[in-house]
Parts: sequence; C-alpha cells; structure tokens
Amino acid sequence: MKRLFLISLVLSNMVLAEGPTDLKKGDQAPYAGTLFSTEDEKKLRQMREDSEYFKKKAELLSIDNKFLEDKSSLWMNQSKELSKQLVSSQNDSFWKKAAFFALGVAATVGAAYAVKGATK
Repeated sequence: MKRLFLISLVLSNMVLAEGPTDLKKGDQAPYAGTLFSTEDEKKLRQMREDSEYFKKKAELLSIDNKFLEDKSSLWMNQSKELSKQLVSSQNDSFWKKAAFFALGVAATVGAAYAVKGATK
C-alpha cells in the first residue's frame, strides 16, 4: 500500500504539474515530460483517491483500535475490582456463619437449661 501511495503521488504530481494540455496526434508538446492517455490519467486519479481513502480509513481504524484498547482496560480493571470484592465477601461469609453457629449453640444450650430447670 505504501508503494502504491508513493507511485500515485509521483505520477499525480507529474500529471498535474502544469495542468492538463490537450494534444492531437502530431502536435508538439509544450514542455518536456511524460504524456498519459485519458484512461491512464483517470486511473492515476482513481489511485490517488483510493490512497487518500485508505489513509483516512487507516486513521479511523487506529482511533477505533485505541478506543477498544481503552474499553478493554476499563473492563479488566472493573473485573479485578469485582474479583477483590467477591473474595472479601466470601471471607466475611465464613465469620458470619461461625457467629450464627455459635449463637445457635448458645440458644440451644440455653433452651435445654431452661427446660431442664422447669421440669425439676
């Protein structure tokens, strides 16, 4: 693509150097240079337009790529933060379960003591 761009740039500058000059067969050219047929000139213009199009497309793809990298980075940071929160909530869960178990044991022992005292 770079080679195509350079060729089209050089050729387009040659074609557009002093503006188009219509020549008929047998006419003498007003300056030294290379003559192109109308078809070749159209091809050169098309190549130049294509090269400009692809440069703009490459710029947009670069911007899109940067946007996606930023978005990916945000998702990764959010994922790490949520993982940390999940781990800390699981650690808290063990202590909560242990506390409720101890409370249940204490309530059962208290109820058993109350029932034993009431039946005596």
